[in-house]
Amino acid sequence: MAEINRGYLDTIRGISTPDRPGGGARLRRALGRSLVALRVAGRVALLPVLLLYAALLVLALGAVARLRGRRSAPAGSLQERAAAHVGEFAAQYPLHLYPVLIKALELAFITGNLEGRVRPGSDAVVELAVGDGTLSARVFPATTGVVALDLNPYSLVQTRSCPHISRRVVADCLEPPVADGGADFLISNNLLHHVTDKGRTLANWSRLAPLALFNENTGHWASGWFRPYALRALGLSARAARAARAIEEHSLQALLPAAALDALVGASYAIEERESAFDERVFFLSAVCSTLLGCYGPPTPAPLKRILNGPLRLLAAPLTRAAARALLRHDAWCDRTRDVLVAWVVRSRTVPGGGPRGAVRLVCPDCRGGLAGSSCTKCGRVFEELDGMLFLLPERLRRQVTYVPDQRDALGREHL
Repeated sequence: MAEINRGYLDTIRGISTPDRPGGGARLRRALGRSLVALRVAGRVALLPVLLLYAALLVLALGAVARLRGRRSAPAGSLQERAAAHVGEFAAQYPLHLYPVLIKALELAFITGNLEGRVRPGSDAVVELAVGDGTLSARVFPATTGVVALDLNPYSLVQTRSCPHISRRVVADCLEPPVADGGADFLISNNLLHHVTDKGRTLANWSRLAPLALFNENTGHWASGWFRPYALRALGLSARAARAARAIEEHSLQALLPAAALDALVGASYAIEERESAFDERVFFLSAVCSTLLGCYGPPTPAPLKRILNGPLRLLAAPLTRAAARALLRHDAWCDRTRDVLVAWVVRSRTVPGGGPRGAVRLVCPDCRGGLAGSSCTKCGRVFEELDGMLFLLPERLRRQVTYVPDQRDALGREHL
């Protein structure tokens, strides 16, 4: 089975091998900058439409809430808890409602389920696909010693400013180089939907820690974007399905219905907590903003972000918060049959619970032998360390994951 997660290797190689000097490269860069400038100019012209849409959305959802007597989300609901986090993301994603909503919901679920499961100051937490660490930093206090794994070193190196991360490991997160039972708690945010063979990956994870927390997108993530949703509303179901498949493939996602996901999770874990949210129609209403901004997801295009956080801040900031909270309130009353996001807290069927295990125990990704520093005590292989990251990659990926320290801030500049 082809593993779509490996598509990110192309991104890594692209950052590692910038265009060589020469007339052709300079011309390509100049043409690329010109096209980007034209697209940005077009999106800037749509900013008044975006502001108007957000304002009308707040008014319309407010009227619906008053008409139905649902002026707030049910007490204790995931949506009510998420509303408290909206302000944390409003400046990061001004008027970009999809990432504001999804990150607020994810953060609410994670923080609401860590207490009592992760001991304060724990150094036995593994986080898979940590990315640049910005969401992780909101979850864990600085006293926690999280071992952060990611396949992309250009993302992982951005976590240098995260005090809660004790060790950074470039690794295959589908088969993490962690000893069986070598951690107390495993957490993964926004990885599973980029995995083709979810059953095998979940089985691999279940051997590492007694408790885990992770989330996933359902197929409604792809069908909820503006084009497929609008096509389906017009009765063009076949075209809508093709558009959804194209978005899913472009985003390197493999999406399943919620019931199929629950079955896969249940095969390796006993489910302790499960919540779903972000109804497809609510997702569509937020995705209209993404369409006007010219992007499918985070990050918000940097030139538009500067304008919305600069000259238009007095309009954009309150509208972002108000629209996001109105959508969350509306989402809380949906019937949950077409939700985009599903999240679980689970207990492993193979690793017993018990007391703290101490620090996370890493192993060789090939022979599963223990490590002494950066060397395998079983096969003798020595693993490279660069920029504070241990490259603990299996042999099949070692030459495919390239990293050039001079390019280490390339991803950071892209996400400004």
